[in-house]
Amino acid sequence: MKNRRQIGDLIKEIRENSGVSSRNLYEGLMTRTNLYRIENNKHGSNYETVIQLVERLSMNIGEFEYLRRGYHDYPLNEFMDELRKIRVSINTEALKELEWKINQQIDDEGSEILVDLSHMIGGYIILQETNNLSLAREKFLKIWNRLKKKDSLYYNDVLLLSNILFMFDEDIILLILARLNKYYQIYDNFGDTKRLKRNTFYNYCTYLRLQERYLEVEEVIKIVYRLATEEKDLLMILESQYCLCEVNWIKGEKIKTHNKVKKIIEALEMGQQALIAADIKKDWYQLTGKLVE
Repeated sequence: MKNRRQIGDLIKEIRENSGVSSRNLYEGLMTRTNLYRIENNKHGSNYETVIQLVERLSMNIGEFEYLRRGYHDYPLNEFMDELRKIRVSINTEALKELEWKINQQIDDEGSEILVDLSHMIGGYIILQETNNLSLAREKFLKIWNRLKKKDSLYYNDVLLLSNILFMFDEDIILLILARLNKYYQIYDNFGDTKRLKRNTFYNYCTYLRLQERYLEVEEVIKIVYRLATEEKDLLMILESQYCLCEVNWIKGEKIKTHNKVKKIIEALEMGQQALIAADIKKDWYQLTGKLVE
């Protein structure tokens, strides 16, 4: 990334701002001369040394990199945060703007993971504008065809796959699910893994709903509801409750379920989630033929 600060400059700035003497920083780790050369960007330091210096400054490497980037997260993380705010099934124009930003960043640093993210956003846009899943799937397959060759997945790979899971045929979906479940255990306490796990199961429910396999949704969406409740994810709680309402409607619980959907929509609108509420109204009408006023 362009304009990233020099490691030595930032270490010196943090050290002086924190009132840490150079001796307390280098003692037992390197000579005073080596620290002087690092802080003046005259001597490269290996990754392990940088981590040790940063930890002695009571900071973790994630925050250090955040400062190096001028108080910005890694581009992928910032783009994914923006994507979550957009709510991909709703706002096509915002998706196009995000795709443009990602492509600008690709021109800057040429990251494979950002290229994959661009494919993902492009697929979403195609799906919303044309409703052509086969055409959109060509974009998503570019991501899967790269990642399926890897012996091991990493966090960013998991992040991408969790967001495109429901776009494939079921044989690929089940294969991806099996791999993701393995890495959800490995990365359980890292990053935003718990949310990714919830989203993965929810996206699988989305696939089943698109296939009108509503009764198969019940077992999976109950897992989503439990995970969302544990993490106090109120939006996911409401969305999973709605999915259960679809199941219960199919089972014959018409009046009770319709009233429950009204309450879910009211809660979403009160929580300033009007676009999601509108989506649910549309889905409910398509399933039941009933309007929610």
